[in-house]
Amino acid sequence: MEYVGYVGGTLLGIQLFPQIRKAVSTESTKDISRMYLFLNIVGLGCIVSYAVSRSDMPIYIPASVSLCNSVFLYALTQYYAYKERNAPVVIAYADTNV
Repeated sequence: MEYVGYVGGTLLGIQLFPQIRKAVSTESTKDISRMYLFLNIVGLGCIVSYAVSRSDMPIYIPASVSLCNSVFLYALTQYYAYKERNAPVVIAYADTNV
């Protein structure tokens, strides 16, 4: 039955790959809730701590991967928000003398 834990853990570990890929390719994370990511990081941190204390490898390895993915995605949300706030303002004027 341990294989079920590894299969589920693998799916848990890769669940954010499509979201990270989309965020990097579009350079936008506007639609991602930072509160969701924060709660996900805290929850996964608790799960990893508990699983490590019990030496439960089918849980702590994929949860650690998922935790890293969540932290990376959260960092992307911060980076793109900063980049958007500090983007140069371009003002276009219509040429009326044509």
